[in-house]
Amino acid sequence: MSFTDQVKEEMVRWAPRGRQAAAAFLRGWLRARGTAVRRGGEVRAVLPLKDWVALRLARQLLKELSWPYTLFRRRDRRSPFVLMAWGPEWEAWWQEWWRALEEGRPWTDLPAPADRRQFVRGLFFGAGSLSGLGREPHWELHLEREDVAREAVAVLRELGFLPGFHRRRGAFVVYLKGTGPIGDMLRLLETPLALLAFEEERAQRELRSRVNRLVNADTANMGRALEAGLKDREAIRRLLAQGGWTMIPEAWRPLARLRLLRPEATLEELGRQLDPPLSRSAVKRRLYALRQRAEELEAGGRGGVP
Repeated sequence: MSFTDQVKEEMVRWAPRGRQAAAAFLRGWLRARGTAVRRGGEVRAVLPLKDWVALRLARQLLKELSWPYTLFRRRDRRSPFVLMAWGPEWEAWWQEWWRALEEGRPWTDLPAPADRRQFVRGLFFGAGSLSGLGREPHWELHLEREDVAREAVAVLRELGFLPGFHRRRGAFVVYLKGTGPIGDMLRLLETPLALLAFEEERAQRELRSRVNRLVNADTANMGRALEAGLKDREAIRRLLAQGGWTMIPEAWRPLARLRLLRPEATLEELGRQLDPPLSRSAVKRRLYALRQRAEELEAGGRGGVP
């Protein structure tokens, strides 16, 4: 089961209660996927349903609204059920909607502020998808009509979201990205179990990211330390090849011997192993001086100024 299916199944458990909430949810759902037909002089709402979960929710909403309905089955794997319903709220909606459809013009149907959360829930149930477990979080509405997409954008902005909007393969997509906005959206959809799973996944993802950053930083530091150690060892070897240990001050010889044996050690580790111990800065200064002396001797051998 996809994360989208999990969220929508949980939405059915928390279906809107009360006539006003049910009407706002159903209006969003109809705007996302519904249409209208004339039957016997009446105009009825038609809603294709993709599975038993959607059918269960539709029946719950119609029960809250006391709307009569008829259910049809058809040979369509994407929408095997079609529900036809009618009621007083629908009679008020369809008059302007139907005229807009017949005239080919957009219809703006923004819900009242108290109904906007349920309206968005209905839009998502009808045309939404969500990824967030094991991948980059992404929430979207895939809508066939531009006027509905622009309504969705307006309502989401009223609710404090900043949705994106673009056209994709003939459809209109309204989307949200980022863990913060999508977490807020799951709260709006009233899906606490899905929110908990999402927050756990987000925490694990952030922990993995932090561990990877620390590992990468440690690896980079180890690489730099080893590169510096190999350069130190090469400089010491050049000095020894020029004149043996007399080329290195006697007080520095224990450090030089240790560096020859341990090119991978950090400056702190070298300083702690000396007797008496040296600070990191003291070790760094002495090794830098040995490198400089080796470079000067090499420049002199090539005809440079010693």
